[in-house]
Amino acid sequence: MTARQITLLIPATAIALMAAACSSSSAPAASPAASSALASASGSGSGSPPAPASASSSAPPPPTKVEFIVSGSAPDGVDITYGPSGTNLSGPSVLDGTATMTMTFDASASYYAMNAQLQGDGDITCKIVATGPGDQPLTVSSGAASGGYNICSAQAAPENGGLNWQNEN
Repeated sequence: MTARQITLLIPATAIALMAAACSSSSAPAASPAASSALASASGSGSGSPPAPASASSSAPPPPTKVEFIVSGSAPDGVDITYGPSGTNLSGPSVLDGTATMTMTFDASASYYAMNAQLQGDGDITCKIVATGPGDQPLTVSSGAASGGYNICSAQAAPENGGLNWQNEN
């Protein structure tokens, strides 16, 4: 048993008594309750050693939503398609700033993709962002397009239920 495991098992009153005993050469004897707590924490007196302290090994939660973000200027229009594998959703056709399309994360999707094609002049960027509960947003793929009918593309595949992503752009 390591000192860390023992420390995790010792009640606060026993720690205070141990600290007092260590700091004074003529420390008073510990109370029977404190001696019992120390004995059970060290495994003596109970006939069996205490269970080791368990480390928290829970995996982080998967993302809860996926955002498809197109930013920039497309004065002649833009054709935006996005979604998980097997879908072809449409975004706005006018862009002067930022357009964000949001959907619930689906772990069964083999990939998420977006294309934003300029309909003439313009400069745009696009990205796919996965966000989970309490997590910082994670950009999993991004792209850019400039000028006459060029296409901004982004595509990423979730792995391990969305805990990891493979940029396929």
